[in-house]
Amino acid sequence: MPLNTLRNRIRKENLSPTFGTITEINATMVLAQGLKVSIGDTVSMISKDSGAKTMGMVTEVNSSGFAISPFSFIEGYCVGDEVFLKQNGMKIDVGNELLGRVVDPFMNPIDGKGPLRCSKQSPIIKKPIAAMSRGMIDEKFSVGVKTIDTLLSCGKGQKLGIFAGSGVGKSTLMGMIVRGSQAPVKVVALIGERGREVPEFIEKNLGGDLTNTVIVVATSDDSPLMRKYGAFAAMSVAEFFKD
Repeated sequence: MPLNTLRNRIRKENLSPTFGTITEINATMVLAQGLKVSIGDTVSMISKDSGAKTMGMVTEVNSSGFAISPFSFIEGYCVGDEVFLKQNGMKIDVGNELLGRVVDPFMNPIDGKGPLRCSKQSPIIKKPIAAMSRGMIDEKFSVGVKTIDTLLSCGKGQKLGIFAGSGVGKSTLMGMIVRGSQAPVKVVALIGERGREVPEFIEKNLGGDLTNTVIVVATSDDSPLMRKYGAFAAMSVAEFFKD
């Protein structure tokens, strides 16, 4: 085989080791070495002692190793624990199996109804639709709230902001829209809410009815990265059903 051909084939292969190891841990960052990674790669960290597994994102790379921002708590991890590179990047499981479920940004169920077995995967962050490929907003969308439908009617594809102080009723109004709108599928992202407010929203504002609804949750207890990608994940789920 010609040398140039062999060199080109080697360049295309991932020659990274099977796993790396953690070399240093602090409250917000994990340092590791032994993997060939780049900025934005997703990795999983596994504790040898407890078997706990958590994900993180590579945020810094240098000649001696790389830094990881974890998506969740890292208590119990120690130097020497293993780090694995996720080859499929930041993708989540999507499918009709999500309907009626409450999940975290990585589609792990948190409602106690058992595991999810989705048939497809979708990137968390997708390339936006080109400006000239977007359709016109020329069809009315009924949200099921008479005041809005009469005085502030909405169109399909429109963004609508709800702004108010604490305790005024933003979640109540959003629950009314979720219950009253005629959309075949409804995706709700609860980002930064207090943990106790999630079951309250489902039981009080939605009446406990999650028919044709997906709830994506990243509470104030979760890491900033988890909350950030919670919104992207919810949009990716909505785009799956839209397609």
